[in-house]
Amino acid sequence: MTATRYETFICECRDMGHDLRISFDPDDEYEDQHMRYPELWAEAIFPIRYGFFTRLWIAAKYVFRGHQEYTYGSWLFRYEDKDRLLNLLNAYFDRVEELKGNVSGKDSGV
Repeated sequence: MTATRYETFICECRDMGHDLRISFDPDDEYEDQHMRYPELWAEAIFPIRYGFFTRLWIAAKYVFRGHQEYTYGSWLFRYEDKDRLLNLLNAYFDRVEELKGNVSGKDSGV
């Protein structure tokens, strides 16, 4: 059993509440009709700038009106984080290559 790999990156703006966490569990495999691979997760953490009732109103509009309105946030990678990001992504894609074409009971067609 392999531990979940994750890295937390702080935005270039240096706001400690403005983080990005990228993670994957090498043992947790997702399977589609072509191949198996671990899921790669990206979780953005942004400070909440609205009160409870405003957020409730936005959620209600989203439920009843769909994707007509969005709330976007932006996030900037810091140059000094490039090695950690590349190491995490390389580990992820190495695991994908290990599992490539290894779908249970199916021929990968390769």
